[in-house]
Parts: sequence; structure tokens; C-alpha cells
Amino acid sequence: LGYSYPSLLWELVVHGGGYDARGSTVPGLPTIGIGYGKRVGWGVTTGNSKTIDSFIETTRTTDGRLEYLHGGVWKPAACRDEVVRYRAAQGGVPVGPPVLTKTVQICRTVHGPIVASAGEQARSVQYAMFGRELETINGILAWNRADNLAQFEVGMRMVTWNENTIYADADGRIAYWHPGLFPRRSPSWDSRFPAPGTGEFDRSGFVPFEQMPQVKDPKVGYVANWNGKPAAGWIDEYLDPAGSRPGGKAQRVQVIQGLLAAQPRMTPADLRATEFRLGTVDQRHVEFGPLLRSVRGETASQQAALALLNAWDGTAYGPRAGTSAGSYADLVTDGPAPTLFRQFIDDLRDVVLADLPAPLVARSDAVGNHVFDASPADNLVLRVLSPSLSGLMPSRDYLRGQSPRAAILAALDRSVAALTEQFGADPATWRAQHPRSTIKSLTGVIGPSTTMPYEDRGSWIHVVAFRGKAVAAPRPAVAPKAKAPAPASAPVAAGRLPATGASSLPAVVGLLLLGAVLWRRRVATGG
Repeated sequence: LGYSYPSLLWELVVHGGGYDARGSTVPGLPTIGIGYGKRVGWGVTTGNSKTIDSFIETTRTTDGRLEYLHGGVWKPAACRDEVVRYRAAQGGVPVGPPVLTKTVQICRTVHGPIVASAGEQARSVQYAMFGRELETINGILAWNRADNLAQFEVGMRMVTWNENTIYADADGRIAYWHPGLFPRRSPSWDSRFPAPGTGEFDRSGFVPFEQMPQVKDPKVGYVANWNGKPAAGWIDEYLDPAGSRPGGKAQRVQVIQGLLAAQPRMTPADLRATEFRLGTVDQRHVEFGPLLRSVRGETASQQAALALLNAWDGTAYGPRAGTSAGSYADLVTDGPAPTLFRQFIDDLRDVVLADLPAPLVARSDAVGNHVFDASPADNLVLRVLSPSLSGLMPSRDYLRGQSPRAAILAALDRSVAALTEQFGADPATWRAQHPRSTIKSLTGVIGPSTTMPYEDRGSWIHVVAFRGKAVAAPRPAVAPKAKAPAPASAPVAAGRLPATGASSLPAVVGLLLLGAVLWRRRVATGG
């Protein structure tokens, strides 16, 4: 979550009545949304699956009553009058008691509430969870009581939302689910757009729980998600907005998976360091870095710029080389390499996508408040310059006959020229201001607001370790393929929870409070 959210969540510990859990939740929600019990831990991230559909209803009014055409029959809409009470507003801020009123008619069709109308047509909205919202509360309450994977999955089957859920337990088991109610839609309907409400495009139930994206105890030894696609091939048909959910090789979860794959063994301290790395690395560098390293400059300025970028490890936030450990006094501005890289990515996008309409590129370049993300436009540029990274071939010659190398060097020339004009010819002076995060109290309506140097997420971090049987063994060069036995777990005293580290290092991962619990299953030779 961004830094305006801590005031919207709270931490609590619950003991009694079958509950032994600790974690974070939304005020007023009688569950621990993300947290851990004596033997299980879990986290959630944004699901992004499209569970809300629009229908265009054919309507008429008969004897003052609204009707709509469905299944070849005119049906009466369910309508009622609602008196809406509201307060006057001064400068956009509501003041005084709600003495003003307005009566509005609320109507529903078989699909859902009518939200707009014009002439003989109306738009209705169908919500997959309608009438079944509380089932999710009961499911999460079951998580709060669970002691093993089987008990936790009972709760997973109850939830109706599509939040990605990551699980780990004291037996060394891990799992991931993208659960909830996902409509079975007509194969002839592109649900990114409204469908006629006359009946032929009505949903036919929901995808069964067993067919929703999920995995238990994967051989790779870890599970990870950061608001990304729940599974390869999953089509959510989600349109709005383009940013914050990039489709393509360069995206947040790839960075997580790369870091986890490089650590066959992981301690809580390792996980904290991994979280910190995730929040401070420019995630575009992971995929664009190899492209830059494959290019040789023709001019002295190109060669110097490439040398600067190729010596950089992608760290977008952190103390400069030569400063004392933990010193953040100089973090108001970035160093020359990240300054050049951010400018270069912008210029490369302009060079490669020059033939596309500017408003389209601008919309596709949105990343929300994930400053270090690769946008959909960036992923398109990456696919054009390195087609082997995707199974989807470019639909046109974006480079207009020039080579990828020529496009990269052209963008690099633009970047060097722009930074020279702004800061001077010496690359050591290229220091752009580091992005800032806004910190708000009660969303800025009540209390002070301020800013801090940007890191990607980190408002809520839970690092949970279950005590297991330690195995002293050398770190393997390659993790074995054989499935390891589940480690023995030490008993936990009644009413006590495993230790948690409240990291002082801002980090990432997740919706509600970040920190989807990542658990490294012990491998036979890894401990």
C-alpha cells in the first residue's frame, strides 16, 4: 500500500473461542485479513480479475412502470424510491447536519442495478459477489482458526472475492489460490464491453473452485505474487486502468521470482533484505539492462553513457557509493546512473513508438503510483526490441526499418543531450530529484500531510518464521529436483505465536498491507 494507508488499517491479536491469530485488518472488519496463527501464515494481493459486467437493457415505460426486455418477455424492473440526505459543502468539505434531501428512483433488472439510461436503453451492472459478500468474512474467520493447510482451504472455498492468497505453515507446506466467484461468460462475448441484456449473453454460473488458479507445494519451492496475473493464460479482460497491472516480461513479480530463485535457502533476515530490494530496485532495469549491455556505442558520449548504465545494478533508491552505511542525507536526488536510466527509458519509448498517437502512448504509459514499474508501453518497447521475450509478435514495423541497436543509440543521444542541457556536460552532475511519496493522515482530510523519498510500498510488512528442525548443510549450487520431506516443527505453547519481525526497512508486496507471506520450503540438502 502507499503511505496514505497506514491510518486505514490496524493491527490486533485475538485469543479465545478457537482463535489464535495476529495481523492487520480494516477497522470494523471482524477478521484478521493478513496475518498468522500458531502454525499458519497468509497474505493477500490484489486479484484484478474482472467480476463486474455491464449490460445494455432495452426498456420501456408501461403505465408509469419501467420494464425491460429479457428472454423475449417484457419484465418489470424492481424499483424503489430512496431519500438521500446530504450536507452542504463549502470549498468541497461537507459541513453541518444532513438537512438537504433528494428523492431518487433506484431500479434493478435481473442483471443488477441500472446506473444510466437514455431513451429506450439503460445500462445495468452485474456484480459477481452480490448478496454473497459476507461469505468472504466467514472464510477469513476460518483462516483465523486454521492450524494446517486442509483447514485453511476450507476457508478458501468459502470466500467470494478474487484476492490472490498466499499461504505457508509450520509443516513446511506452501500454497497459492486465486479464489472466489468468477463468472462463466458466453464465449461469443468480449466482456470488456457491454453486452445486450436480452438474455443470450447471461452468465452460466461460476468457474468451480478446483478450476480457479491455484498451486500447492510447487517443486520450485516458493510462491509469489504482487498484484499480477494469477496464472499463465488467465484472461481477466480487465480494461481500466492500463497502468498498475503491466502485461509483459518486465513486471514486479518477475523481480520477486528472480530474487527468490537465487536464494535456495532463506532466513527471516534474508526475507527482510529481499523485501527491501524489491522496494528499491528499478524493475525496468532487470529486462532493459541486458539490452543495453548488448549494444556498443559509436561515439565517445554514447560509450561513456553506456559504461555508466552498465556499471549500475539497478538500485533506484539507497545511499550513494562512498557514503557511510545507513546514511540517507543525500537521497533528495538520485545519482547519475538512475537519472540517466529514467531519462533513457522515456526517450526510448518516444523513439520506438513515434508513429502512435501521443494520447494512446500516454495512457499506455501509466503506472499509477508504482514509479519503478514498467508500463504497458515499456513492455511493448521491450517486445519490439527483443521479440524473443514474448510469444506475441509485433503487429507492425515500429522501428520503421531501423535496427534495435540504432533505436537504442538514438534514444541514448537524446538522453545525453537533455541531461547535458539541464545539468551540464559532466555526467557526475546528472542528479535529478528523487520521486517523493505523500504521507497522509486519515487520507489528508484530517491531520497533516508530508512527503518522503519514494520506495515502492512498505507501509505494512509481516515477516513470519515458524520454528522448524534446522539442518546444517552446505548451500547447494543447484536446488535438487526431488521433493523434500516436510520439516519437523517444534511445538508452540498454547496462546503463543511465532516470532514476527517488524521490519524498519520499508518494502513491498501486496494489497491491504503488503507482505504476502513468502516461505521457502526446505530442500533435502538445503536445510
